[in-house]
Amino acid sequence: MLHCPIGFARAFCATLHVPGRDPGSAVTIAPDLVAQILRLYTVEKWRVGTIARQLRVHRDGVPRVIGGNSATVHPSPLRPSRMDSYRPFMLETLTRFPTLTSSRLLQTLMERGYVGTA
Repeated sequence: MLHCPIGFARAFCATLHVPGRDPGSAVTIAPDLVAQILRLYTVEKWRVGTIARQLRVHRDGVPRVIGGNSATVHPSPLRPSRMDSYRPFMLETLTRFPTLTSSRLLQTLMERGYVGTA
């Protein structure tokens, strides 16, 4: 079974898009495993079945890695925040008053129109 091991963020794992499956159900392979597959195939000249058996991955995953059908999962773009328009004021205030408490800063922001998270 192919999976992203514990300790690897999903963004750093390669994905394999399996034909005939829903595009949202991609299979992930850790980058170190992708590197091992490519090294064993290109340098050591191992056969696909041998690589799959030794690394305990599915035999269909090895040709996809070799064929370059892997892509990095990119995180979604950042959305605008309610705090964006207040950020310059916050930074300026904290620069002038570094010991200001967060509750007092929040109160000051709310006086200027910040509604908080809802």
